Amino acid sequence: MEIQTGEERRVEPRNQLSHEFIVAHPILGERMCMSEDVSLHGAFLVGDFSSVSVGSTIGISFLKQSRRQDVTKATRYRFNATVIRVTERGAGVRFQGLNTEIDAAIFDLMHRGA
Repeated sequence: MEIQTGEERRVEPRNQLSHEFIVAHPILGERMCMSEDVSLHGAFLVGDFSSVSVGSTIGISFLKQSRRQDVTKATRYRFNATVIRVTERGAGVRFQGLNTEIDAAIFDLMHRGA
């Protein structure tokens, strides 16, 4: 059970966004989960993270489609995240080591969808 205390600490706004993410962790294996909200620095991922400790590093990837002229291209973006909160509903994660290409893909995802 999660106990919330204090004020909101997020610096970046978060957008409610249901998008498919693939999570990889030695205990969890590789599995698909959906996001509940996403910001430029993290996300809340819905799923069973009860066996993952706060502070653990997980691998994350997501697929983003882009369309130029009449061609649709799908690109998978991969990066790591730190688990910062675990609840009965899922886990809050903070993204690590993003580059400008991944930053731009997350921004597009937040504002334009898949």
